[in-house]
Amino acid sequence: MKMLCLGAVLCDIAAKPVPADAFAARRIQLDSLNLAGGGDANNASIDLARLGEDVRIVSRVGGDFLGQMLTTLLSQN
Repeated sequence: MKMLCLGAVLCDIAAKPVPADAFAARRIQLDSLNLAGGGDANNASIDLARLGEDVRIVSRVGGDFLGQMLTTLLSQN
């Protein structure tokens, strides 16, 4: 079956540790910062492709390095 996913393609940012007062501080030091693809259309299209469906995605991403990263990630799946 051919599927079309419409919606958000976002960059999920996971940082740790994030202390309780992090949002009040001007600076915090992190042990790690991870970037990953996210968003409803992104997640659904990847899951459907893994299930063997012929899937396409329509979304809008920025022209910055995060948008380029997301476009690359989607083209690899």
